[in-house]
Amino acid sequence: MSNNFHQQLGIALENATRVNILSPYLTMPAVNFLFEHLPLGVDTKIIVRARPADIISGAVDINALSILHQSGVKCFLHRTLHGKFYQINESEGFIGSANFTSNGLCLTGYGNLELTVKVSLSSNDRLLIASVFQDAIPITSSMIKKIIEFSSKQEKNLECCPAWWENILPIMDYIPSNDGLYVGDLPWCNLFSDNKDADIEHDEDIFLYGKSLEEMKFEFLQSKIYLFIVDAISHRGNKQMYFGELSECIHGCLKDDLLPYRKEVKGYIINLLSYLEKLVPEQFSIDRPNYSQRITLIY
Repeated sequence: MSNNFHQQLGIALENATRVNILSPYLTMPAVNFLFEHLPLGVDTKIIVRARPADIISGAVDINALSILHQSGVKCFLHRTLHGKFYQINESEGFIGSANFTSNGLCLTGYGNLELTVKVSLSSNDRLLIASVFQDAIPITSSMIKKIIEFSSKQEKNLECCPAWWENILPIMDYIPSNDGLYVGDLPWCNLFSDNKDADIEHDEDIFLYGKSLEEMKFEFLQSKIYLFIVDAISHRGNKQMYFGELSECIHGCLKDDLLPYRKEVKGYIINLLSYLEKLVPEQFSIDRPNYSQRITLIY
């Protein structure tokens, strides 16, 4: 682990021929740090989360994102990005809690207390990183312009802020539903029981767990796992799938390098069924005709 991550990252950038950065948050000091250490012409890609609330709160500086884009850095948005990862060249990487921000890198003042580990990347690791970029949405100049227009008209009222960009950027309507899943796309909480703090934190971030049912439903209807299960069941003639079949289907589509055991996947499926039953009972019927639960797509 490292408590001088920005120093190690700076040295790595100075010797880089290729850089991939995954960071939900992004601020201008980190962009200046990148330009200070990265040689000209290095192939660089960055994914940020950049939800409307992230822009309004300043967690993602749209002007910094614009400067990166104008400088030739390939920038992407990923709605559910939570991990922080820095890939340098083919086989070197840093993974931990540090966002690509001034506080995350401790560029000024004390910064945040972050834990970061340097790792060697396997071929599977590189494929996983590539698949995250495939799931992300490329940023264009017109998108940046619309986001800047949106942010200039908004007060810092996060309660009234839209959850995503559907009505602001029509291009965002497409969320890949057939490109595989990650464990992070699945519900970690059960809506009918108590849950661990770490699971609650995950579902707060992905599904607005703890908000009103209306807010949770709106977020869930736009999630990858919801689109995935609708697509999977709708292709069946009887529009039905049993618990074991759904568990097998989801396990087979997970892209995570270290796949969970099937018994762990069953836990996620139980959580998913609680979401379907609680949030969209008009769209899914869940019963138990024999020993196994049956999920039926009503329409």
